[in-house]
Amino acid sequence: MAGARQIVDLCEEIRASIQGGELAGELELGAVPTIFASLLPRALSDFQAAHPRVRIRVVSGLSAELAEMVRRGALDLAVVTGPRHPPEGLVWHEFLRERFVVVAPADLPGESDRELLESRPFIQFSRRTWAGEMIDRQLRRRRIRVAVGMEIDSLEAIRAMVQHGLGVSIVPLAPGAVAPAGLRLLPFGDPPLERPVGIVERDGNPKTRLVRALLRELRRLAAD
Repeated sequence: MAGARQIVDLCEEIRASIQGGELAGELELGAVPTIFASLLPRALSDFQAAHPRVRIRVVSGLSAELAEMVRRGALDLAVVTGPRHPPEGLVWHEFLRERFVVVAPADLPGESDRELLESRPFIQFSRRTWAGEMIDRQLRRRRIRVAVGMEIDSLEAIRAMVQHGLGVSIVPLAPGAVAPAGLRLLPFGDPPLERPVGIVERDGNPKTRLVRALLRELRRLAAD
């Protein structure tokens, strides 16, 4: 099945090259939620305007799940956070770094990230995610004692919990994001902990021309 799809993909690439280099075909991609809420909509809009003959299908998910779908050939590429150990057979293209912040109720006293984190129940970003693993390792390295009350894999759900005064959390900050009403944001660490964001594709991907075109849009927007 995977071999048959690779043949179809290769035929599409050959057909596009014959048609004067104009990009055509289908691009199936996945993305993590923070990119959906920031760069991806604009990047896809600009990409479609420049390459109207490319059909795009998009799904959302967690980085590890999406990377595995790319490895299996279920997706052509995924916009994910950088893995600690990239799965074998995948190629990584970084275009952005996101900082982690402590998110807390606006009226919660405390001047440092440690004070905020140790003062209220901790809402853990799921350790099933690569970002959650990074947060957990940094908390243990700095010996910050948190009282985990919940473990959630949705950034929107975490924000809602904090807004209702149920605890504090650590989340990645999307580019250009500001603190929602009722919340305060404080960098996690000095310098702040960061995570790389990029594209993963299969080694030898027959749709590399399409992937590179989308990567250029994402890097342009990230630079802006």
